[in-house]
Amino acid sequence: SRPGLQPLIVRCFFLSTVRLSLVLGFGGIPAVTVAPGVQMPMLILGTSVPNMKTYENCSVEDAVQGWFKAGGRHVLTCVGKCYESEPEIGRAWRASGLPRHDVFITTMIPEPVGRNETIEMIENQSLKNLGVDYVDLALIKRACVPKERGPEYPDRCGDDTKALRLSTWEGLMDLRRRGKIRAAGVSNYSPEHVAEILALGDRPAVNQVEWRLGF
Repeated sequence: SRPGLQPLIVRCFFLSTVRLSLVLGFGGIPAVTVAPGVQMPMLILGTSVPNMKTYENCSVEDAVQGWFKAGGRHVLTCVGKCYESEPEIGRAWRASGLPRHDVFITTMIPEPVGRNETIEMIENQSLKNLGVDYVDLALIKRACVPKERGPEYPDRCGDDTKALRLSTWEGLMDLRRRGKIRAAGVSNYSPEHVAEILALGDRPAVNQVEWRLGF
């Protein structure tokens, strides 16, 4: 790319975000009810240190602070080394002075890992890294680690991963009952994967589906 182009893109992103906040107003970002008493802002800033290129010494912490100043309130991360952004999000939130209930934090379990590891990831990694008592929404990032080579989607999980998926979901339900998360959902689940959870009498708050140009 041409020298100076990437910093310009970053500046344009923040200028566009500021303009959007001026149009919507700080409290005017649309929200949707994803679970009883849980309102999720529909504009979100995704953060991933390994994959987020920063320029001119701009850190993820700086980006999140900029997002909050522009009126954004919803931030996405992933447990531990998956995104490596939880500590920076926590620092940005504390620096913002915003009350905890004004900020919506979504984190993700990287893939099905079972009940006990799910609980450990949220309680001993996410909450401690973020410096919070709870997260608003926890997702299972994908239905499995594909066993076949090739594009991750359509479904390449196979039937033998169902038990691990459901055990991971049970871990999220335990966390929700104890107030460690406010809502639980999934990401990039097929209708068949969602049906597995429905059969338990539960319903995911969200099925976050990746959709973008080139995907």
